[in-house]
Order: sequence, then structure tokens, then C-alpha cells
Amino acid sequence: MSTTKNSKRSPLLFIAGSDDHIVPAAVSKSNYGKYKDSTAVTDFHEFEGRSYLIMLEKGWEEVVDYIEQWITKIL
Repeated sequence: MSTTKNSKRSPLLFIAGSDDHIVPAAVSKSNYGKYKDSTAVTDFHEFEGRSYLIMLEKGWEEVVDYIEQWITKIL
């Protein structure tokens, strides 16, 4: 079975920064799309104005808060 179609896998959250020039948000969104055939929880969120160093930039707490809310929502 393709791992992208595995419905028994753990939840998966793709995050991206709109200003990421190393792994552009479009690449992360494309990867997210490859999992559309799985019924397992899979989400994508793009953070406006953030770069590849999304967790090291000023305001990183916003990213952590989003991830925490996402985890809480899916549990």
C-alpha cells in the first residue's frame, strides 16, 4: 500500500511560510495534496510572511499556538 493512501497512519500537518524560498509553500501544498486519498487526518497551513526558519523567527509563538490548537482539535 502506498504510504500516501495509508488511512491508519498518524495525523499529518504540513506547515509552510509564504516567504520560504528553500521549500516554497507550493511544494508543501503539493505534498499535502498527495495524501488526499487517505482518510487519516491531513491538513496544510501557510503562515503569511514567514520564511524557511518559521520556528526561529520573531513571533514563532503564533506557529506553536496554531499547532497546539490543531492537535487539540484532532484529539
